[in-house]
Amino acid sequence: MYSPAANQEWLALPDARMEMVTSNKPEAPASPAAGDPSVVAMRVDEIRFIRLIGSAFEFPRRHMAGGEVVPLNIHDHAATHLDGRDLVVQIKLTLRLSADADATQESEESGDLLRIRGEFELAYRLSEGDALSEADLMAFAHVNGMMNAVPYWREFVSSTLVRAGLPSYEVPPFNPFKIASAMRAKSKPAQEPAAD
Repeated sequence: MYSPAANQEWLALPDARMEMVTSNKPEAPASPAAGDPSVVAMRVDEIRFIRLIGSAFEFPRRHMAGGEVVPLNIHDHAATHLDGRDLVVQIKLTLRLSADADATQESEESGDLLRIRGEFELAYRLSEGDALSEADLMAFAHVNGMMNAVPYWREFVSSTLVRAGLPSYEVPPFNPFKIASAMRAKSKPAQEPAAD
């Protein structure tokens, strides 16, 4: 059974408090225009492959001053390429344990205690049909691509930490329904105020 408190015990470095902060909260990704992931998902005939195409592990700071609050951040990025019926989605995920409580994906990494990066390539075979919009392809990448890549990411993070001599950490669940719902809400036009 998943327990966030128990799962963060590995973070208990001497005299440090840890807090978890994620950037994959149930809100629409900032980069893509709000599209409909189901437009693409309904045309997927098969997942041809999922493979790790890039990775990095860095443990630059092994010691901290006592009492620091150390947030754990998970950042994501997606990209797509459509060639006929073949759709390739690239998912980049980064787990950062940072001494900076306001750390973002773009922020300076010098205060990081630990970084794990993984880049996954997912190939889908689509059925014939109408042209797909870039917004729908990006929505598919952020919802379905992420949903398909996260189990591989979870295993990669866990095994990398164990190989580094650190206890395992279970990546939190990814909820595609919350992301898709937020995208749909983002795409609805704003209501005009009623004229008096």
